[in-house]
Amino acid sequence: MEPLPPGSLWSRIEQVTQQAIRQQALVSIATEATQVEENGLSFAVRLVTSLDRKEKAATLTSDGSAPATKRNPFLPYEEALYLGHFNNRYLGLLNKFNVLQYHFLIVTSDFEEQEAPLRMEDFEAAQQVLREIPCLVFFNGGRIAGASQRHKHLQAIPLPGEETGHKLYDLTKALPLIGRYQRSDTDTDELPLLPFKHRFFRAEELHAGSFFQAYRDFCEALDLQTTDAHPFKPYNLLMTREWMLVVPRSQEHAGRISVNALGYTGAMLARTEEDLRDIRNLGPLQLLRSVSIST
Repeated sequence: MEPLPPGSLWSRIEQVTQQAIRQQALVSIATEATQVEENGLSFAVRLVTSLDRKEKAATLTSDGSAPATKRNPFLPYEEALYLGHFNNRYLGLLNKFNVLQYHFLIVTSDFEEQEAPLRMEDFEAAQQVLREIPCLVFFNGGRIAGASQRHKHLQAIPLPGEETGHKLYDLTKALPLIGRYQRSDTDTDELPLLPFKHRFFRAEELHAGSFFQAYRDFCEALDLQTTDAHPFKPYNLLMTREWMLVVPRSQEHAGRISVNALGYTGAMLARTEEDLRDIRNLGPLQLLRSVSIST
């Protein structure tokens, strides 16, 4: 196993994506985005629109990595989706069921539990990716946090930038809360715009050790450790080159709407018109509040 050469990740993602499209290995879910406003915040709600994809979208879990099945889709993985190994413990796979193009996964080579606490090695793998291309890296810690698979995996969505092209997509419309996090100048580890328990870390540099230490501090402060040393209470984690957000979870759904880490970027998926009406009626911020933990 030869790891991906430095500087090759973005070209590899583009190459494998085109090959996977030709082989019909990708299931891209066609959606129509609409903006929903609440409390001065903008949210992007994507409604599934492609009739020939609706049945497949119905099997799509909030995790986005794969439908919940008895078979582990990562052992063995689908060769058509394989990007390469980052090192001998982590590999990259395209997300087979994507809403945003180039969505990919950072998967452990051997089986590890998704509910296990993240280790330093997980942050090193994530930041190997972040050093190469600007990304949102996120983690759904457990089924209640939106994870469909027990096999540990982080997920990544490339962000517009010099490395990936400024016209990849409109960040303010696709993942609208990211800009608010980027511009936040709070001196505390909480953001006033999020009305539920969370912790926010702003990084002075892209250093796995500092992110990992902040993560450990947040897990203790948010009481995520269970009495059993192995599983954690459900939570979502999001990070970019500049910041990290950790949010404990109370439940997976608000009514029929399933929420994973992407909800905290302001992005939500409505499978039906009824789902879209529910999100509008409840309010996306209130929806996030209902699946999080009150302060």
